[in-house]
Amino acid sequence: MTAVPGANCEPAPRESRADNRLDVAAVIDGAAIGALQVRVFGLCLSVSMLDGFDTQSIAYAAPAIARDLNFGPNEFGLLFSATMAGTAVGAAVLGRIADRYGRRALITAAVAIFGLMTLGCAMSRGFQSLLIFRFLAGLGLGGAIPNFIALASEFAPARARARLIVVTLWGFPAGAVLGGLISGPLIDRFGWPAVFVFGGSLPVILAPILWISLPESIRYLTLRGTAGSRVAATLRRIDPAREFSDATAYVLPGDARRSARLIEVFEGRLAAGTLLLGGALCMSLLLAYLLVYWIPLLFRQLGMSMGDARLGTVVLNAGGIAGSYVISRAMDRSRLKLAVLIGFYVIAALAVAAMGIPGQSRWEIMTAVAAVGFFLIGNQMSLSAFIADYYPSALRATGLGVTQAMGRCGSLIGPLLAGHLVAAGVSAPQIFRLGAVPALIVVGALLALNTSQAAHPGAGATDV
Repeated sequence: MTAVPGANCEPAPRESRADNRLDVAAVIDGAAIGALQVRVFGLCLSVSMLDGFDTQSIAYAAPAIARDLNFGPNEFGLLFSATMAGTAVGAAVLGRIADRYGRRALITAAVAIFGLMTLGCAMSRGFQSLLIFRFLAGLGLGGAIPNFIALASEFAPARARARLIVVTLWGFPAGAVLGGLISGPLIDRFGWPAVFVFGGSLPVILAPILWISLPESIRYLTLRGTAGSRVAATLRRIDPAREFSDATAYVLPGDARRSARLIEVFEGRLAAGTLLLGGALCMSLLLAYLLVYWIPLLFRQLGMSMGDARLGTVVLNAGGIAGSYVISRAMDRSRLKLAVLIGFYVIAALAVAAMGIPGQSRWEIMTAVAAVGFFLIGNQMSLSAFIADYYPSALRATGLGVTQAMGRCGSLIGPLLAGHLVAAGVSAPQIFRLGAVPALIVVGALLALNTSQAAHPGAGATDV
């Protein structure tokens, strides 16, 4: 495998005061991680956690909704996919807007949208209204993802960027774990709408906190030519031991651009990466969301208890948290980042196929689920960190938005596909064995990207 120049392998940013210019990336990379950055990462983690809870809330409520409203597999396939369709649109549109108008406002708006629309789900008593609210909630859910990833990336030093992005992404499976643990008691006591009331109230409370407490991306301010006083004020909080003048010209290294046209992520040396990374994320999310949404119902088909059906999703997401830590550390330490991702996706394919081995005991199935979480979900979060580092700052949210939108097409197709397979009588073990196919397609896409990078050195980000 070749080292990947576009993924956190760029030359170290150089600091220069020639002509009264100062490299902002060099300051961030040279400073210790301070209170401001911890606040940014903590708030991004909170957004990620609520995003994870609300995205998967419909899966936890599904058995109770099926019982109360008599929905079948096809209806649930459409409900699950409506959420993902909304996230695809939200990721593409709000990611693009953020590169023009800033991360802070878009993150706040996205969180408010998915909170309010999730509350709307609690008031739904029919298929059509629930379908509409799930789509609208997806707009906010999808819009939040590329923006908090971009913001975390832009406040993180290069030496630990993959790990810090993955830490913010831990919120997504952590929110899913929380949902799995509390949805049962909530549904048993108050009925399935309580899951949506809980999941919608917290984002509505968080949104004004984000507006007050979340700083704008310093790299966004630098690229927009914002008054030096705002950039200097932020740098003083990142590195209090140094002095920063309002009159200094603050810059980013390389050929960082001030404009960000959508078409740029499909042009030149970025084009192959956008298509291949978007395709890889599409297949990865297809498999992940097929499992996340359908494990409770498929485990019930296998004769497991309602508690074990919900526990399966908890184990899947908990495995993802552990896996992401191990894989992101391996990526930060290795110059062969694509090799790390490819190797773990191969193992993920084997693990998901193992879930389909007939005649397994409860503990054998749960062990296989944990392995899938570790190698699939964990690797998927590390893939998102790789993508964030692939694009220059001027195009980061746009690139993330486009690839996330492509990925969300997979997350839309996966649940819908599973619904059709179940309705057609395909057994749970057969569906699990088929799950190895999208994981192997991811491997092929990343191998193609590695070949493209070897043929065209320098593809990828030109600033940090």
